[in-house]
Amino acid sequence: MACRKSGLIAEVGSRPSDEKPAVIPEGDRKDVSAGAESSQMLEGEPRSEPDGSTLEGAIALIERQAELLISVATQGHRIQQVEANYRDRDDALRTALRRWGISPPFPWRSLNDWYGAYQKYPHWHQRRTFIRGLADEGIERLRQIQDPILVDAKRGDLSKTFPTVEARLEALRERLASAHTLDDFQDVGRRAREVLIAAVDRVFVPTMVPRGQEPPKKGDAKTRFDLILETRFGGAARAETRAFMRAAWDLANKVTHGGQDEHLDEFRQDSVAAGQATVAIVRILLELVRT
Repeated sequence: MACRKSGLIAEVGSRPSDEKPAVIPEGDRKDVSAGAESSQMLEGEPRSEPDGSTLEGAIALIERQAELLISVATQGHRIQQVEANYRDRDDALRTALRRWGISPPFPWRSLNDWYGAYQKYPHWHQRRTFIRGLADEGIERLRQIQDPILVDAKRGDLSKTFPTVEARLEALRERLASAHTLDDFQDVGRRAREVLIAAVDRVFVPTMVPRGQEPPKKGDAKTRFDLILETRFGGAARAETRAFMRAAWDLANKVTHGGQDEHLDEFRQDSVAAGQATVAIVRILLELVRT
């Protein structure tokens, strides 16, 4: 970074090489040292990149990309110095966030795009605040996945004995945590149904079919589910349990095909209810296998 002795004009590290020096606004002169510090932090580029396949790694990618964007916009690195690093990290970040259905917090595919965008923010502190806000929003969405909505005291307990069911439960948790639109919540219902079907496949046995009745086809999970309830949860004393389990199945179906954009908050509540009920039903059904 280089400043003229007057302190009024400095070369902006992020501008194209043929652009004239930019005037530093009066209120931003105190930010010159901060820009230099940011540049010094990044002098080690290229650094080994965080593992974006993990939540903490994805969060670290967001933080590092935010650091670079701020440096470019506050007399840190020139675009040509770090453009390749930015593009590579952008690809890695987009791939990482796609895993959880989250849009990238920084929309610019190149630093030249960012250069054009930050011209509307004449002060450096405005640029920092803007980037920090985008980064914090993306990190918060990842934290929501890290602190899942669905409660499951035995999370991961089935990974060895019933891996298919456990994998589908994990996918359901992650989808619900990242859901924001009507389609997202309908997908939660679809995944809840898939979890229930996987659990039914694990529990159902042909001896549950009454004598003289044709066995249900492989794709008829609902009939097999009803047979499980009739044979293993029969009797008046268990009527409420059967009603609860059938209601959970019906709710998953409703969420898969229902909902309206104008009632999205209510539909989200139904999606959470369907997901939590699915966890409960799965644990109840798989207890049958263990006993």
